[in-house]
Amino acid sequence: MNFREMRMNGRSIWVETDKENKKTLFSGYRIESAGDKYILKKNRREIQVFNSLSGAINAAIETDQDDI
Repeated sequence: MNFREMRMNGRSIWVETDKENKKTLFSGYRIESAGDKYILKKNRREIQVFNSLSGAINAAIETDQDDI
């Protein structure tokens, strides 16, 4: 699972990309920074709020493995 950071209006969004890290996956995971919190989303639906970016990434990986 790969993520690319995008910065907009003073906030960061990490979007899931393909294996070559070239294309953004429209229906993939997104992690948005909100102050000192990180919100994990998929398909515009909020999954959970985390205190760290690494916690959100680990949760995305675990959730993705559970869906397989």
